[in-house]
Amino acid sequence: MLKLESLVINVQHQDIAGMVLSLTIFESIKGYIKGSFIVQDNINFYDTFIGITQAPIQIQFEYLNILCTNVFYGNGISNMKIEKLGKIYTVHFISYTAMNDQLTMINNVYSGTSDNIIDKLFTESNNGNATLVIDSTADTKGRYVVPNIKAASALNHVVAKAYDTNNSGLCLYQRLYDQGVTRLTSLL
Repeated sequence: MLKLESLVINVQHQDIAGMVLSLTIFESIKGYIKGSFIVQDNINFYDTFIGITQAPIQIQFEYLNILCTNVFYGNGISNMKIEKLGKIYTVHFISYTAMNDQLTMINNVYSGTSDNIIDKLFTESNNGNATLVIDSTADTKGRYVVPNIKAASALNHVVAKAYDTNNSGLCLYQRLYDQGVTRLTSLL
């Protein structure tokens, strides 16, 4: 059971969980974790902390008596309403790896099994600062010339063509419970 009293949402090292009206987090087998939260800001937090830099957002909670911590990056603000006592707005966030995959351009040649190529692409786009766990190895292999495109496009291309020994496709995803680890797993 998720204990809401253990929820901590740090932005620029400030816990704003008391200002958060709702929190939505999405997990998908077609990508990384993303989400949003709605903030009731009566202390001008937006202008002081959020609006200044691309702030890391740390979300921490207790689940089944285990402390889970994930770090995300802000991906924009929407639905801002200015009221007499402050502002209400939605903060969108994406995982660290999703941000890196969108910002990193890859221009290289890789060869080997699909899981090996995915591992190399993932390591290059995240500068070795993120963890990829390969739960299922690929049976497909070949050579991939990446023509100076975003890492996200390169990874999606290889994952879409990767199959394991049972001819089942592979997926690259994250789970909130895994604390930022990315997994490559067979769909079976």
